This record gives sequence, structure tokens and C-alpha cells, in this order.
Amino acid sequence: GSRWLDMFNSLVNECDNPPTMHEKLETLAPFHIRVGLKPEYMDTMRHAVYRMIETATEEVLKGEELDAWNWMWDWLYQSMKQQLETAGSSHSLIQMAWDMTLDTMPEDELGGVIFDTLCELAPNIASVVTSPRQMVAIKFIEMINTVVALSKARRGGELWKQIPAIAARHIRYGVESHHANIVGQVLETVMVEALEDEWTEEIADAWGRHWELTCTALFTEMSMWQKHSEAACALWRRAARKWTPGVLGHSVLAKLSKSQPDLVNAFAIAWAAGVVGEDG
Repeated sequence: GSRWLDMFNSLVNECDNPPTMHEKLETLAPFHIRVGLKPEYMDTMRHAVYRMIETATEEVLKGEELDAWNWMWDWLYQSMKQQLETAGSSHSLIQMAWDMTLDTMPEDELGGVIFDTLCELAPNIASVVTSPRQMVAIKFIEMINTVVALSKARRGGELWKQIPAIAARHIRYGVESHHANIVGQVLETVMVEALEDEWTEEIADAWGRHWELTCTALFTEMSMWQKHSEAACALWRRAARKWTPGVLGHSVLAKLSKSQPDLVNAFAIAWAAGVVGEDG
């Protein structure tokens, strides 16, 4: 009861901003599906809310106030109906499954379960992890939150543009492409155990397809990093054979002084202040 009232209160407080109300209903759609809410229940809920308002204010809803509430309720009905109809999309299934998994235990505990499952199913991968278990647990949750967010994000949008940065971190951690299937299996194992009968074939299919899509984008970017880094290093080695570090540094400084004088000046000030050491 109190949870429903909190959700409804947050919607009413945004009644002057229909797009925001619509977004809130969109995030609530997976929860509404789980509790079995249907659009046809809205009329009964309308009467219950109206009665609650009349009891609290000791006044009968009428005139302009009644028209306003009828308008808002009709809008909520149409928005909720639309959200429930589209909630079977891949994103909604992925978000719903992850939200339900998070509901089963605190995030840090869930991250620890994922790490322990990885140690059990793939001890050779877990053995190379040097960070404390608690830190790894947090990283796992952050990673999955990003994966879930990508299921909704527009391809080519700002979130997908973060893939190169994510790829760089994975390269630093020593992640390889064959790890994707293993980690995917670990996540599915944990979620199946957490959700039990609520883990469906539809959820498994949506999660599996999105995991494959995300990993493909990630490892494609990682392969590009590795390909280009080899070419860049080879070119640098060839240049180093002809130029001493001093000559090369002077050449770079001369170019930057013409094109980016402010940068050179800022670096010089930092170096003089001891912020930047002689080794860079």
C-alpha cells in the first residue's frame, strides 16, 4: 500500500510535465507486469483514489477539479496501456529480469554471488583476479547495469559511444573474447537461481541476444585497439631509430607551439611548479 502510494504520489507531482510522467510509467511497466496490473483495473483504482481525496478533504470532487482529475486519469490510462502493450519488448524483459534479480538481495551481496559462481564455473579466469572480492563484486554490478542500460539506448547514441572506453578497461584487465561466453553463462546461472520459475524462455532469449550483441560490439572495438596499437607502435619504433628522444621532443614541442600555444604554456607552468616531473 505505502509503496503504491509513493509511486502514485511521484506521478501526480509531475502532472504538469506529461513526458516525465510517461517516462516514470515506462520504468514502472516491468513491475506492473509482475504484479499483474491490467489497464481495465484503472477505473476501479480511479474511484478508490477519488474517494480517498474526498475523505481527506471532506469535499466532493466536482467542477473544474473533477474535470482536471478526469483528464489526468484518462491520460494515465492511455499511457499505462501503451507501456504495458510494449513491455514485452526485449529491453523491458531484460530490465525486468535484472530488477527482479536485484530485488532478491543487496547489490554487493549479488555481486559477490556472481564472483563466487565465476570461481566455481571458471576457476582459471577467477585465479587471475587480483582485486579484493568486494571491489570485484561492485565492478560486476556496474558492468551489468551498463549492459542493461545499453538494451534501451539507441545504437550510435551517447551510451554506445562509451564502448571504446569500456573496451580499453577490458584490455587493461586482460579480458579476452572467449571470456564472454563464460561470464554470460555465469550471469544466467545466477539469475536463473534467483528468479526460479520467473525466469522464462522469453527472458532467456532476450537476455542471450542482447548479451551477444553487446559482447560483439565490445570485442570488435577491442580487436581494433589491438590492431591499431600494433601499427602505431611499429611506426613509433621506426621514428625512434632516426631521432633521439631530445630531437623528437624538440620537434613535437615546435609543432605544438604553433598549433596549441596555450597547451604548451600550461604544460610549462605545471612543469615549473613541479606538478609534472621530468619523466612526464
